[in-house]
Amino acid sequence: MTQSWISILAVFLATVTTCGCHRKDEPAPATHGSSAQSAAPTASAPAKPWYLGHWTGKVHLGSVHPSLSREKGAPSAWLPSSDAGLSGTLTINMDVDEKGQATGRAEGTLGKFGLRGRTDGNDLRLTLDADSNSVQAMQNAFVVLTREQDTLKGELKGATGDALSLGAGTVVLTHAVPGH
Repeated sequence: MTQSWISILAVFLATVTTCGCHRKDEPAPATHGSSAQSAAPTASAPAKPWYLGHWTGKVHLGSVHPSLSREKGAPSAWLPSSDAGLSGTLTINMDVDEKGQATGRAEGTLGKFGLRGRTDGNDLRLTLDADSNSVQAMQNAFVVLTREQDTLKGELKGATGDALSLGAGTVVLTHAVPGH
């Protein structure tokens, strides 16, 4: 029986020696051709979204007169002969975060507005919120901007609070600080 214990002990020692076991307080022995650098995974930074950063631009709104006739219920302010209309300029400054949320300001001859919106694929949908409560000032305005290389383009449409004066104009925003 003593010989069988010796055989078992010999097999155990051979297994421990060949499996590369080591004490916890000692570093594992290095194998041929390995290094700590090759064991560490290399991670590249993910690409930043196209919309991330600061955008700026201007828009000039011109008066819009819907083609609805007076006989069909159009208010006199909508008639082409009317001097009523919503026209003026705005300068737009906004930031879009990693999640695609847009916030900013638009200011100019049409007043002061807060901007809010979000991205949807290659589009950015924005709503302008007027600082003024006057029904004669532009209150309702929106734009869907579409990505075209490094710019965003779309048509801003707005109306006064009483909806008697309408305006529209082309918006072009450039990426002032891409990726920031």
